[in-house]
Amino acid sequence: MKIVIVGAGLVGSSLAQQLLLEGHDISVIEKDDALCSDLEEKLDLLVIRGSGSDPLKMMEAGIAGAQILLAVTPSDEVNIIACAIALFHGVEQRVARIRNPEYFRDSKPSAGSPPRGPQS
Repeated sequence: MKIVIVGAGLVGSSLAQQLLLEGHDISVIEKDDALCSDLEEKLDLLVIRGSGSDPLKMMEAGIAGAQILLAVTPSDEVNIIACAIALFHGVEQRVARIRNPEYFRDSKPSAGSPPRGPQS
């Protein structure tokens, strides 16, 4: 299975290592040169230097043919954008690591507030 991981910190590198052991085809996108070098030395996978919020870097990593995207950077916004890019490319399963509770608020409009988003 083709899996793209955005972020090569402790979570991303651990996921990459485990998923490689399970026989998956893994690509990792990471901005930090030291983390990229470390991952390239230790694991047999494609490492793309750059941001997971960059559509071109996502294409380099093979997002168009991926079945899963795991976005696990320290930035909630980068993770959300990476998932949006993956959705655009038809990736069926997308996971974003989100830490800010503001993103989990009830999205239903309260009485008297204007509706948000597309309405049917």
